[in-house]
Amino acid sequence: SKIEVLEEYAWIHQRPTIYLGPITTTKQEFFFSDIGEFKEIMYLPAMQKLADEIIENSIDENIRTKGKFANQISVDLKDTGELTIRDNGRGLQIEKHDKITDKWIPEVIYTELRAGSNFIGTREGIGANGLGAALVVLFSTEFTIKTQSNNKSYKQTFSNMLLEKPEPIIKEVSPGDSFTEITFLPNFEYFKIKEWNKEYIKKRVIDLAFLYPEIKFKFNGERIQAKKFKDYLLNYSQELIYEEGNKVKILVSTNGMNDTKFCSFVNGANCFQGGSHIDYVYQELINNIRPKLEKSYNLSLKPQDIKNHISIFIQMNMNNPTFSTQTKEKIINSVEEIKPLFTDILTDKFYKKILNNKVIIDKIVEEAQLKKQLNEMRDANSKQKKIAKKKVHKLLDANGIDRDKCTLFLVEGDSAIGSSGPVR
Repeated sequence: SKIEVLEEYAWIHQRPTIYLGPITTTKQEFFFSDIGEFKEIMYLPAMQKLADEIIENSIDENIRTKGKFANQISVDLKDTGELTIRDNGRGLQIEKHDKITDKWIPEVIYTELRAGSNFIGTREGIGANGLGAALVVLFSTEFTIKTQSNNKSYKQTFSNMLLEKPEPIIKEVSPGDSFTEITFLPNFEYFKIKEWNKEYIKKRVIDLAFLYPEIKFKFNGERIQAKKFKDYLLNYSQELIYEEGNKVKILVSTNGMNDTKFCSFVNGANCFQGGSHIDYVYQELINNIRPKLEKSYNLSLKPQDIKNHISIFIQMNMNNPTFSTQTKEKIINSVEEIKPLFTDILTDKFYKKILNNKVIIDKIVEEAQLKKQLNEMRDANSKQKKIAKKKVHKLLDANGIDRDKCTLFLVEGDSAIGSSGPVR
């Protein structure tokens, strides 16, 4: 009698963090390309996850069609909290599902958990588990699908976190452009907040515009101007080292903050917690840069001495990435899986560029030299204290703090001390 069995949707409503991440407002540092700074903001991860899921569906459509469709994506956020994402993709198939025969395909996509097209074969897009779209419906006060394809239009609105599911409105239409448009209003009351963090949603659209420059992005009607990933840091630093390989694009810069800074995107997902790829790149940088710096400048460097002055920005595309959670904040693929992606990036030529960059190297060396001087001073002070503890027969020590300004008098006999002057 103590064992309770919940219906699947009810269980997800009680355990949302498993799929959406934290449902409480969180402080997190992100890089904002438009202002060229890392800064902390307050946002609700679960809410942002809902927005990402719909936007990423549009990007996956662009990837699946090799850029032929969904090359225009608009994101509009109203003051009421409604978020609309529209793309010029092929539209959804407006047919009954061949296995769930009582439902239309658009309804299956957005209401059935684990419904998607990423389960078979190699996965190159952002989507992974077929959960995202349905999760958005489950946590929305209202969710509307509009799509058009093959001379048919389809509209369906789900309400009250999927408790209300009216029949779709399907019409025959004149031949025209295909599209998919999703509008949803999150259940702010459930999340115990009043509104989106608009700043972060705009940041996400800007990031995606740089990651997918072949797609024209708009935010609230304004075109996001982004040409290529190399330009992502133009407002951050002029000291940039850029390398582009088959699967990876990497930007290296100094940060001037004496703190490890990195920014990472894997198949478009914002992996702001890093993962095995970030660890691997830093380790390779340290292994190849540290010995040369230590030899050239007669220094002893710790790994953190290098990491603190090098910012890494990575855009990586890989087949079947493994994320630590559904929220895709970190990848956990093995080094053996990661390493081949960087073979055409992490070369002697790349390390030489870093070593020849005076701004980056000078910051590493200057701080290391300062630490060395401080350590030498501590050692000297420690030795001085040990010497001071030793008793010297008939020594009348000076009271001066600056020892280099004191004068040493050597006299013969106690009676001669007075002629040496006062001891200061």
